[in-house]
Amino acid sequence: MDTVVATQAEAPRRRGTKFKLTYRQICELSVAKGPVEGKQGRVVIAPRLPEDAGKPYRVLDGNQGAPTGFGFYVGTTRTTYEVVVRGPAGGRRFSLGSVTDIGPEQAYELARQKLAVVRETGEHPSKEEARTEQLAELKGLTLADCFAAYVEDLQKRVRNKKAKPASIRAIQDSLARFARPEVGLAGKPILQLLDKDIHRAFDSLRRSSMVRSNRIPTPMRQALADQPDWAALSTQQLEALGVTGKYIQRVKAAGLASTEHAFTDAKRAVDLVLKRERKAAAQQQREPVLRYNPFQVIHDDDMLRDSQALRRHYERAEVRNPLS
Repeated sequence: MDTVVATQAEAPRRRGTKFKLTYRQICELSVAKGPVEGKQGRVVIAPRLPEDAGKPYRVLDGNQGAPTGFGFYVGTTRTTYEVVVRGPAGGRRFSLGSVTDIGPEQAYELARQKLAVVRETGEHPSKEEARTEQLAELKGLTLADCFAAYVEDLQKRVRNKKAKPASIRAIQDSLARFARPEVGLAGKPILQLLDKDIHRAFDSLRRSSMVRSNRIPTPMRQALADQPDWAALSTQQLEALGVTGKYIQRVKAAGLASTEHAFTDAKRAVDLVLKRERKAAAQQQREPVLRYNPFQVIHDDDMLRDSQALRRHYERAEVRNPLS
């Protein structure tokens, strides 16, 4: 009986290595066994020739509906679907996954999608997939991701003696504040942040830092424990709680400085990522995914104290004025 047996890597170029296989037969392919076609056209999976056994090989799919160049790569550990695209510049081959993960019809559809990408862009589908994955990552970029990029940039500057190690610790402290459950901003995607989210987080962080202030004596902190917002208390209310003198100003501004620092750090971190994204978009000839820094609102809505307000605070609170 005359037979045609699938051989090694040159198989896709040989007409005789195109077989109409059932899904069961596809799953039976291995380096030890391959498809054999007899005179009656019935395909069976049989042991390979001794000189070929144990070696990877390729088989073209002869079933109706299979895209041109569609076939199977039979390796030493698994069999995968693949498509070969040939053109003036040569052939391009790309894998579609293991035959045990998806069926032939699904693989056909996936192959058609990838072939459409090749026809449209002229690039290997893996490049387009990598670009698509990169854009998806940008769309899901969180505040914590921006801080990570900012810290990485600062670490380079520290190595070049252009920044101090304390700067990195300060940035990490700011991120830790955003990660507090009562603030909950660290894991939020940048593209989803609205002005109202920034305002809410600012107020939440201020009150969270308020109760942690180390500028307020313990007895006063205990007297204020039941007050949800110390900044909302009048001077008379504070005095009734035993807060007097310079501590009135300290209590009213408790937690505000660390909150302002944290949000300023957040804006800088996002600004850095936006700058990198604009550059990448220009090089890839696409529109930037990230266009606007939502933390710009801290300046637009005057959420931070200006130098004059800070001087007044330092004078009334009788603390060191770093602006002087």
